[in-house]
Amino acid sequence: FWRELLASIPAEMMLCVENVMEAEPYMPAAVAKAVGDPRLRLCLDLGHANVCAKGTPAPAWVEEFAPYLAHIHLHNNDGGADRHAGLFDGALDIVSLMRQADALAPNATFTVESIEAETSLVRLFEAGVVG
Repeated sequence: FWRELLASIPAEMMLCVENVMEAEPYMPAAVAKAVGDPRLRLCLDLGHANVCAKGTPAPAWVEEFAPYLAHIHLHNNDGGADRHAGLFDGALDIVSLMRQADALAPNATFTVESIEAETSLVRLFEAGVVG
C-alpha cells in the first residue's frame, strides 16, 4: 500500500504517519523501515503515546521513531486521557523529550498542540529548549 501511494504523489512530497492508538512504537517504525522510502516518515504524538502506551515510556518512543522521525506533536496529559494540556501540565518531561529528539533526529520539527500554547512556549524559552 505505502509504496503504491508514494508512487502516486509528487517526488518532493513527504507523508508522515502519526501514532494514534498504538500501544508500542515498534509497528510504525517497522513499517517505515520496510517501505524504505525517505518520503515516508513518522510523526510522534507524545500525548497519544503517553495515554495509549502504558508499558512503553515516552523516551523509548523517541528512540524507536528517531531514524524516521520528521515531526513531533507536543502536548501533555496524566496518562489517563488525551487532554492536550500545556507542556508542563502532565506526566511527560517535555524538555527532556525535546532534547532527546533533537539529539537523535535533529531535523524533526515540532508543533505545540495545546490550548495553553503561549504559556508552554514561554516556559520552553526559559528552559533554553527553543530560542
